[in-house]
Amino acid sequence: MIKNRLKDKDGYTRRAGCVCFKSEQEEEVLLVSSCRHPGRWVVPSGGVERGEDWKEAAVREVEEEAGVRGTLGRFVGEFQNDVNQTRTAVYVLIVTEMLDKWEEGRDRTRSWFPIETAKEMLNAKPYQQQYLDKACSNRLSLIKFIRMIDVKYVTDVLYGGVDFTLPGNGGKECAEFLPLGQRVVETVVYELFTILVFWKMLGKVSVPEDLPAYREGSGVGKRLLLVVHCLVFGIEIGFKFATKQVIFLLNPCHVITAIQIYLLVEPPSKRVLWVFRIHNYLLFGALQAILFPVVNTRLLPFEVATYWIQHTLILLVVPFFLVSLQGPFVLEPVWDFTWATLTFTFFSFYMLLFLQPLGMILHINLNNMVCPAVSDPFSGPYYRIIACCHQPLLIFLIGKIFCIVGHQFVKALYGTEGKKE
Repeated sequence: MIKNRLKDKDGYTRRAGCVCFKSEQEEEVLLVSSCRHPGRWVVPSGGVERGEDWKEAAVREVEEEAGVRGTLGRFVGEFQNDVNQTRTAVYVLIVTEMLDKWEEGRDRTRSWFPIETAKEMLNAKPYQQQYLDKACSNRLSLIKFIRMIDVKYVTDVLYGGVDFTLPGNGGKECAEFLPLGQRVVETVVYELFTILVFWKMLGKVSVPEDLPAYREGSGVGKRLLLVVHCLVFGIEIGFKFATKQVIFLLNPCHVITAIQIYLLVEPPSKRVLWVFRIHNYLLFGALQAILFPVVNTRLLPFEVATYWIQHTLILLVVPFFLVSLQGPFVLEPVWDFTWATLTFTFFSFYMLLFLQPLGMILHINLNNMVCPAVSDPFSGPYYRIIACCHQPLLIFLIGKIFCIVGHQFVKALYGTEGKKE
């Protein structure tokens, strides 16, 4: 049946097909008989029709020619046949269903072959042999990569150096600081409340239609700050690898550092404005880290100094520099509480639904979700309940203080905030 096939700019017909494997072990491959030459076997493939992309065409062709459906896997490659002037995109497909009747079932037969046998059956189609060669080489490379991964080594680097003898670092005693029942009740009640707040906030955050002029200037200051921030964060990451405590990079201040690096790199857009405004209400974490420092676990030279430099950059340097640029870094009105409320929900989800389960499984005190920090003034059996009160309060309070100071900072720099471009 002649169909309306697509051609590329060079006049080559666009085709798509799949190397169909019987299972994820990829030990047997499905071939179909050729319509033109019934004694020959081919890989199911055909022309791309108008309105289709390569993936859609590949899935359709294997169902039409081989009567199979399955899970589309990795892209094997694009293969060019100069004799027939075709370019064929080939994917791996793991077969999950074989149809009893299919469109070309009367004209074709299908059969499973071991890979080496299938290559021999494709002797008349050397360019299709390349499909199998490439698919199998990709599979072997993936298997080799997985085998190269030493799980024990990876886990050792992630948290093998965590010293559970240091107070507040973790361990069995830390994990048992609260009864499991109390922990579950606290989490369920608080997260149900958070989900309700999140649902009420959907569609209510205020996003300005027009943004102030973006005042990057020559960009020298931005690039310099970016280099300094990346350098300090890189040193901190190096410390975590050296001490085999990479898991602690999930703590909020490290996440905020990564967000600030993103804001310094990404071109102006409404998406940047969203990230910036949410980030503003997470700055309280850096303030807490400065007022109640936890440095008893930092034993390497310059590790404590890096702690102070990083949190100073997070809290005082980067936010005000971004505000000075305006554009997507414009602050919302002081009496707009939608962004603070939305940030509270994200923070709650991250703390209780991500860091807490991970910390309990590994017995590591990620952001003090497992047991209180040594510097926690509210340390005790109800420290988390108290935290569920003072953490949202700090999100709103510190965020709004930054908002007020930021507005005054912009007025002091430019005299007015009202000009839009």
